[in-house]
Amino acid sequence: MRYILWMLFLSPLGSNAQIVNIENQRLDGNRQGFHGSAELNLNFTMNTKQLLQVGDKFRLGYTRDRSSY
Repeated sequence: MRYILWMLFLSPLGSNAQIVNIENQRLDGNRQGFHGSAELNLNFTMNTKQLLQVGDKFRLGYTRDRSSY
C-alpha cells in the first residue's frame, strides 16, 4: 500500500501538458443558418526547378437553435 501511495504522489512529476489556443478556429455561430469561410492560395517558386503549389481551405457550419454542426 505504501508503494501505491508513493506512485500516486510522484506520478504528476512525470506528466506533460500543453495549452492550445483554438479561438481563431471557431466559426461565428451567433446567428441561425449556414456560415463559413473559404481560402485559396497559389505559390510559384523558380529555383533549379519550377514548383507550383495550390491550396484551399473551406469551413462550413450550421447553427440551429442552441446546436452547431
